[in-house]
Order: sequence, then C-alpha cells, then structure tokens
Amino acid sequence: MNSKIGDSLAAVWTTRIGQVAQQVNVTLGKARQAPDWAKVALLMVENTNRIADDNSCCDETALQSDTSDTNSSSKRSYTTASSKTDSYPLSEEAKKSFEAAYKSMSDGKKWMFNRDDGSVGYVEDVMFRYGQTCDYEQLLPLPRIPAACEQIIDQASAIIDQLVSDDDGLDDQQLAKKVIDTLQEALDALGPYDPYKEFDQHWLVRVLQDFLSYYRWNVFARLSVDCSETDLVSRVWSLFDKCFDNLGIDTKR
Repeated sequence: MNSKIGDSLAAVWTTRIGQVAQQVNVTLGKARQAPDWAKVALLMVENTNRIADDNSCCDETALQSDTSDTNSSSKRSYTTASSKTDSYPLSEEAKKSFEAAYKSMSDGKKWMFNRDDGSVGYVEDVMFRYGQTCDYEQLLPLPRIPAACEQIIDQASAIIDQLVSDDDGLDDQQLAKKVIDTLQEALDALGPYDPYKEFDQHWLVRVLQDFLSYYRWNVFARLSVDCSETDLVSRVWSLFDKCFDNLGIDTKR
C-alpha cells in the first residue's frame, strides 16, 4: 500500500491527493461525503492483481523463449525477476512470517467495511488473500516530507539525542523537563514562517509546540489512565487534520 504499518490510509491518501492536486495546479472542491477508502483499497488490490497476472504471462513467455543452456536459463530467470519494479522473490520464511502476522491480528484491530450486499469485510483479509498469490515482494519508495520540514525534525531529534546522551546524572523527571525546555527554545528560535508561502513549516512548528505542551503537563500520562477514543481524537488527531487546511480539504469523522 506504499505506506508504513499503522498509518491511516485515509490520511495518507488524502494527503497525497492534495499534494498531486497542488502540483498540477488543480483546486479540489469540498466533498459532501468523505470517500469510502475501504472500497478504494479493494479496487487498488484488484487492479494490482490484474497487473500481476499480466506480468506473469509476460514472464512465462520470456522464459519459454529462452532456449540456451542451464546456466543461461538461470541468469535469464534472475534478470526477469529483478526487473519487476525492483521486486524480490519472497522466501518461504517471509511468507510464513506474513501469515503469522496476519493470524495474530484480531478482527477488532482490522479496518472494517460494508460490502454492497450488506455483509461485513475487512481490508486486511482482502490484502492477506492477495498476498498469498504473490511470489515477489515489491519495494515501493515512500514520498519524502518537504525538505524544510525534514530539517526541523532532524534538528529536534539531534537535540533529544544529545540531551539523552549527556544526562548529567539527572533523574527521568529532570531530564524530561530539560528536553522539553530545550526543544521549546529551539522552536521559538525558528521562523517566523509565512503561513501562505511556508505553510508546511508553519503547521509543523505549531504541532510540535502543542505536543511539547502535552508532555510538559503530563497530558498523555493522564489520558492513559482514563480516556476514550474521542479524547485522543480531540487532543491528537485534530492536530494532524489541520495539515490539510491550505489544500481546501476538510477531514470529517
């Protein structure tokens, strides 16, 4: 799916659609109803399956046309396999690991969707069935975040690493305070960023400042004791919703 495990597909795809629209200078209108990303995922799997079948036919034709000796045939097979968008043969161990990871996942942790006939299905089940038909693992590059934002994140990470390695005998509470205060000073020294021309940096700094405030006042520690999913949405996910503001995309729940 070209996204990290645990990422929200709805958020990933919404972001990418907005980025593409911005690149081609297209203005996105506001949808009355949020897209059904589960159906989109299924269509992508079905389309990928058809492409895989087409590639398989081409590979078989190429292999059948190879009438050279055994050594040459071996080289041709390797070349054909590695040419599939830099894919790699799946080992038996990898297949078993994939199956074990799937079987260890409860339905409560899967992405549920409703079929046209009213029955309930899970995206992970569809993905697993498709994965069982695959003989190759395709490594797809993830889109990079803007360079300016990456610099801000790298700078914050370097500060944390330095402070943790030079804890000066501080206890956990003292070290946490030092990290938060030092990061706050670093963020305050950045910018100011123009929200019109430098929206990504402007948004990222605001989000990092909000998270620092959460850690400063032990908000997450309190929420971990007694909170609902709505509390987390209100406190955390709403911060990420704002990254679409300049694209004219509104996230809804």
